[in-house]
Amino acid sequence: MSNQNDEILSLLRTLTSDMAELKSDVRELKSWSSVTDNRIGNIENNMVNFATELTNLDEKVSNRLYNTQPLWQQVVERLDKIEAKQEKSDVNLQDFRSEVLNRLNNLEKEFRVYRRQEQLQIVSIIGDVALVEERVEKIEAKLADKSS
Repeated sequence: MSNQNDEILSLLRTLTSDMAELKSDVRELKSWSSVTDNRIGNIENNMVNFATELTNLDEKVSNRLYNTQPLWQQVVERLDKIEAKQEKSDVNLQDFRSEVLNRLNNLEKEFRVYRRQEQLQIVSIIGDVALVEERVEKIEAKLADKSS
């Protein structure tokens, strides 16, 4: 009986430890989410800077209309560079988004599996407790019969 109690206590300790580890994982995911938010904020700031640069370029073009050929060549070159950077940023953002979604999906799957395992262990523990209670009642009944 003591062995079963020790086994139940051990299972409960394992469950407590596993839950603490899960809480730690959730905290880490929240921290990682914060970093992700910061990176997306940086991308948004880069987009604002891009818009500002484009506005500045437009003003320069308007001020230099007297010599348009070299100006337009420069504009085309800059726009090509900006488009290349934008395409690269879009690809990076999509890759990052896919990675985040993939990791979240994996965490959800692992959490469901973990939760199911814990539920099965709890059901097993409840069954063991019921058996222990039944044995204790039988022993108490025998003791009561002997003392009568």
